[in-house]
Amino acid sequence: MLIAVVLAPTAAEATVSDGGVGTTITTVIGPLAPARYTGPAFVIGDSVLLGARTCVAAKAWSYDAKGSRQALAVRDVLASMGSRVPHVVAVHAGTNGGVTDAQIDAIMKVLGPKRIVVWVTIQLPNDGRYSHEARSNTSIRQATLRYPNARLADWNAKSEAHLSTWTWSDHIHLQPAGCRAFASLIDTVGRAATA
Repeated sequence: MLIAVVLAPTAAEATVSDGGVGTTITTVIGPLAPARYTGPAFVIGDSVLLGARTCVAAKAWSYDAKGSRQALAVRDVLASMGSRVPHVVAVHAGTNGGVTDAQIDAIMKVLGPKRIVVWVTIQLPNDGRYSHEARSNTSIRQATLRYPNARLADWNAKSEAHLSTWTWSDHIHLQPAGCRAFASLIDTVGRAATA
């Protein structure tokens, strides 16, 4: 009997034969999946993040949250942090006045091409008062296509069907279930393995 362990460069099936003399047992160990990121992670945002701070902290993310924070202020805080910004950073900007392609570009310039940047879409009430939601989310989603180091955490899509239980009556700020869902989304996307 021949026993073989084969380390395969791809997940394709490998066949090992002993020339027909006896039983052949083959074990294929495919490529090892890239490891999930476990290092320091940081999220910056506005009052929505204030409501999620305990949940992101429970997932070992540090945070900087401030009510009414606008996108350019996010850039300024990140610039002031310099090399203290870790390898994975999530940005939730746009609730207060929106976020534009130019503002995203300015934030990405500060963060550079070597960091993983998770862009989180915004969720605002569908009552006509917040005309910047759609254009901001379009800019965020497109940024993740324009920048190879950008990832999308689509909070808008994920939370839409859960507004009554994940957000307070304003459909912006987070209830405890929304806190957990928001943090889980950011953590899942931010710490996902990079191939």
